[in-house]
Amino acid sequence: MVAAHLTGVVLSHLHTVASFVLQEGGDSGNDPLSIWRQMGWIAKTVVVILFIMSGWSIGVMIDRCAWRREVSELAIHGLRRSSTWIAKFQERLRM
Repeated sequence: MVAAHLTGVVLSHLHTVASFVLQEGGDSGNDPLSIWRQMGWIAKTVVVILFIMSGWSIGVMIDRCAWRREVSELAIHGLRRSSTWIAKFQERLRM
């Protein structure tokens, strides 16, 4: 019962806190360039690392999609398992 009452009080004053936080900074903008200018070097390093990791994951996703398409085309055409196909498959598994 106390938790429900406390939650109601906090949520009823949420707009006041949000307006205070948004009006606190003088020239704080919401565009990415002004946010980048306000960041410290640690935050910028984290953003760069996350950007690289996200690009890497997109590359892996594209590679797996192409590989899956290649395997499904081989299965659709009824190609017999040849030694080159098995070698390609084993090479992909090692990556």
